[in-house]
Amino acid sequence: MRYPRELTDAGVRRYGFHGLSYEYIASVLPERIPQAAVGKTVVLHLGSGSSMCALSEGRSVASTMGFSALDGLAMGTRCGSLDPGVILFLIEQRKMDVRAIEKLLYSQSGLLGVSGISSDVRVLLESQDPPVQSSRSTFMCIGLAAN
Repeated sequence: MRYPRELTDAGVRRYGFHGLSYEYIASVLPERIPQAAVGKTVVLHLGSGSSMCALSEGRSVASTMGFSALDGLAMGTRCGSLDPGVILFLIEQRKMDVRAIEKLLYSQSGLLGVSGISSDVRVLLESQDPPVQSSRSTFMCIGLAAN
């Protein structure tokens, strides 16, 4: 991360999430997809929380997750990667406070925010509403990008 060292010293760093999920995947790759276990591969954890992890020889070398569970891919109710300028915009132009921004980013964004109806892909798959169909494609493109 590229900011003053005192923030890193205070614990601001990339932590990554879904570690247990990726540890399990790495442990079963040799029996399920042997060529992926000995090479480089990208695996996904898709759901209400989503991320991607690059594995090399079965060990994590990179993750889309960062300091918090907000970073990375769009999720059920979380925004995923976000330009920090958006936060400044919300504070300066929309006059939002920290709690309102936190609620927006953690609980009202992602598939729910884009679709306007649900964070549940099953519900979104049933809808014929064009904005909802657009939200489905946002999530589905994540899965297709890995193929």
